[in-house]
Amino acid sequence: MLEFTMSRVALCICGAVLLGAVAVPFSAICSSDGDVRMTETADSIAETIDCFYRSEADMMTLRGWDILPNAGCSFRVEMGFVILCDGEKEYLSPISCCSEDFSLPYDGTVTLKKSGPGIAPV
Repeated sequence: MLEFTMSRVALCICGAVLLGAVAVPFSAICSSDGDVRMTETADSIAETIDCFYRSEADMMTLRGWDILPNAGCSFRVEMGFVILCDGEKEYLSPISCCSEDFSLPYDGTVTLKKSGPGIAPV
């Protein structure tokens, strides 16, 4: 009877060790998945700005709540990069057109116009 109890205790200890070995890589995968989505969002915003520059439209209005993933996010354009901020980290994506610096919070709007070799906020 004692051998049966000891084998069950050893089995529980091995199960806990295996669970711990799986939990650490899984939590890293989950945190990097959020980073991937934020990077994709920054790339999408940069592509939107580049597509506007290549289009025939003269003006475009961006609303933060339409393009940003949550209320804690904002983005700014500085020195040819879209910088998406989520409060803790920043995600960069390059834009191909020259641009004046501007920023957009979640609850804000910005109107962009074509200006010479790039775009500028109105």
